[in-house]
Amino acid sequence: MRGTDYLNAGLHRPLSELTTMRNVKEAAKELVESLPEDATWDDLMYQIYVRQNLEAGLADSEAGRVTDVEDVRREFGLSG
Repeated sequence: MRGTDYLNAGLHRPLSELTTMRNVKEAAKELVESLPEDATWDDLMYQIYVRQNLEAGLADSEAGRVTDVEDVRREFGLSG
């Protein structure tokens, strides 16, 4: 089960309101509540992994830690 119906649980908030030390518990509750009734532990762990990586990527983007697609293509010898 890897449906996208619950993939973005809680990610409708602004980045500044995403998981901080104060609201991790609430975000975890929202994530668990968004899972289907037949969710497995693997489903939960996958959603936590996705959530952490999305938040890290958004934080990197906001902090300017990004690389232009053309630079990446050039570095790896990919044609545009």
